Amino acid sequence: MQCGDFGYFPDEAEFDPAKKLKSGGVPVHWCDGNHEDHGALAKFRSDPPTGHEVSENCVYQERGSTLTLPDGRVVLFMGGGDSIDKHERVEGVDWFPTELLTEADLARLPDCQVDIVISHTFPACFCVRKIFVPMGNYPLKLDLSDPTEEVLDAVFERYRPSRWYFGHWHKYLTGEHRGCQWTALSYASHTGWWTWLPERGV
Repeated sequence: MQCGDFGYFPDEAEFDPAKKLKSGGVPVHWCDGNHEDHGALAKFRSDPPTGHEVSENCVYQERGSTLTLPDGRVVLFMGGGDSIDKHERVEGVDWFPTELLTEADLARLPDCQVDIVISHTFPACFCVRKIFVPMGNYPLKLDLSDPTEEVLDAVFERYRPSRWYFGHWHKYLTGEHRGCQWTALSYASHTGWWTWLPERGV
């Protein structure tokens, strides 16, 4: 399972990891980050939200879609997040206003128990912004707001999952909030860019 910024740009074969993925036959399930072609992803919208195999063993999980693990745990995917570098990008080409989560996304959430959430960024209630985390040349401080975080607060309150994974900040961090163990993953090839999912009950 992957926490967004998968780099899905299907019209740019040299950049599209879905066309290069070699998973050894293991399906990779991913949510959208802020660095995807959201115009292309909109074509997969279904009701109710579900997963879409965009290439062999490469599954895009719509916002609000779920995956049931072999041990019975239910994973909710809730992608999206704000590009703090949008001023350097071109709207409709490599930046899309639909990268943000909205109230409309909340309306598509499933009515079921959720054990694990995979998102791109974090709920505001995790208070991660109180930790100074530099991301490239952009220091993420408390004053950089992202409305997606408020939407994810509502997701947290609705499901109260035991585990939550996200990646937007490019740093490995862990924490706990009201019984939920959260993990922030770094970006690929850096320390803390992946982790094992603990067994049920651990």
